[in-house]
Amino acid sequence: DVSRDDRVVAAVVEQEGQTGVWLTWLDGREPPRRIPQADGDNPRFGRDGEILFRGIEGDAGILYRIRANGAGRERIAQVAGTVFGTVSPDGEWLSGIGLDNREQTLYSISGQASRRFFPYSQTSRLRWSLDGRRVYYSIQYGQASAFAVGRTYVLPLAGGLVLSSLPP
Repeated sequence: DVSRDDRVVAAVVEQEGQTGVWLTWLDGREPPRRIPQADGDNPRFGRDGEILFRGIEGDAGILYRIRANGAGRERIAQVAGTVFGTVSPDGEWLSGIGLDNREQTLYSISGQASRRFFPYSQTSRLRWSLDGRRVYYSIQYGQASAFAVGRTYVLPLAGGLVLSSLPP
């Protein structure tokens, strides 16, 4: 993921079978560095300098948040898949696959109940525009590849909302 100011990249590096979240500055001002305690994948920049990522506890995927220095690691929610969209412009929601693997879900970063967004498609993604005025929902049919067929819907958002009403 790329930070909202386009200055830092959060990426995953695998070493000796273990994945970890790393940060690197696009202007080269600092060398890449691993975030301590961020053993996992699929990093996303949250609000106030937090990094969200997926870790594993036993057989379960867990969404965590952590500070860039490795402090404050906190469990947010159990997640089903490895596919995440983006964090909402207000920093409250991360889109992903629901626990039952049947619906696209919004996971709250602050502990609110998760919200069902749309029936699940194995390759669907929900992303917000950086200005918060639109949400993009992409559904791909068939195999996940560059040659699959799909559609992307652009939904306008009114007055600071993070979701739009969906037509039937």
